[in-house]
Amino acid sequence: MATVIDKSYSNRGVDPHYNRASTYIRRGKITSVDRSMTVTTTSQQLMAANSNRQNFFIKNDSAVDVYIRYGTDPASATIGGGNIKIAANGGYLEGTDQRAIQIIAASATAAVTAGEGS
Repeated sequence: MATVIDKSYSNRGVDPHYNRASTYIRRGKITSVDRSMTVTTTSQQLMAANSNRQNFFIKNDSAVDVYIRYGTDPASATIGGGNIKIAANGGYLEGTDQRAIQIIAASATAAVTAGEGS
């Protein structure tokens, strides 16, 4: 069976693997893993390094800012200091980095919803 591409879309430079519902058609299966946690004022690992990771997301569900650091050198995230801030009350980050992700709350504790797909 032949694949039919709507030429009105492909002539405008739209990727033919992109469907009209604005969802990428992926080849193969992606397995999602929930990494949600309660973050404290002590740095902890949110996600281990994963060479198979295709994507990840982190959403800050709390009233406290959180900070992340990629990699393990140094092995901990700190508040400020070149780390990536995810703002309180719904701040969101997504990416494809495969290094470990360390996380810390600015104060008190913070609930984050997180996941990765491999």
